[in-house]
Amino acid sequence: MIRTFLFFVFLVLNIVSVEWGFELGIYLTKPLLIPLLAWTLVGFKWDRVRWICLGLLFSWIGDILLMLPIDGFVVGLISFLIAHHYYIRHFFGQWNAKEVPFRPVYLLGVTVYLIVLIGVLFPVLGDMKIPVIVYGLVISTMLLFALHTEHRGYQLGALFFVLSDSLLAINKFHTPLPLAGLLVMSTYGLAQYYIVKTSRT
Repeated sequence: MIRTFLFFVFLVLNIVSVEWGFELGIYLTKPLLIPLLAWTLVGFKWDRVRWICLGLLFSWIGDILLMLPIDGFVVGLISFLIAHHYYIRHFFGQWNAKEVPFRPVYLLGVTVYLIVLIGVLFPVLGDMKIPVIVYGLVISTMLLFALHTEHRGYQLGALFFVLSDSLLAINKFHTPLPLAGLLVMSTYGLAQYYIVKTSRT
């Protein structure tokens, strides 16, 4: 599909621009990533993809806020919180509790990961302690519901989202990572791709 192909072309161009510090390339490519994915949902019934579309909308707003040369991190964080709220609503609707009972092992795994991540970041978060903890709780909830959908694409998408945000947080607050742009944007792009792709099937 040409729209998916274009998404990955612009994702690669964005990653290269980030790694090379080419600001114009970043400004030209990043705003197009989410719209290209949303374009693949055109023609599907609104009731089927509405939460995904709203999640993409607020993800796009978050992308723009985090891209601009302003201190928009907190507002961008809020935008992504809203996006994850919509993804949670979609995943909850996809969870058939009769066929897939609640699995405590998933809760345990997600909880352990969140505790370890917050434990690593907590000493260096400063005034961002509460916002980051709240965000961690929300995205962990998103992952937990995705794991219970039993859709491999949703599971992969949520896992890549958690990985991308974790890498972003570590790079921003704890330790600068080599190839941070590649690591964060590739996992973010795959996260959104798998979520959108699975919602079409």
